[in-house]
Amino acid sequence: PDNFTVFSASANNEIASVFKEAEHGLFSYYLMKGLEGDADTDHDEQITNGELIAFIYKNVSRQANQTPQLAGDADRILVQW
Repeated sequence: PDNFTVFSASANNEIASVFKEAEHGLFSYYLMKGLEGDADTDHDEQITNGELIAFIYKNVSRQANQTPQLAGDADRILVQW
């Protein structure tokens, strides 16, 4: 549906990695960091799906063999303050 957004930790043929220092998944760690404000790359005090997936992808893919995915509108605003 048009109003759904799905973030996934990896592509369907990959295994999502654990981030031992944080005691949960690597994807989850960067998802939370991104929503805390780290994904606001243009500093407009809002985070879009596109900004968040770019932040997650950049950090996760350099540490593990996994490709975070987004299904949904990249321009949709998730958080603003």
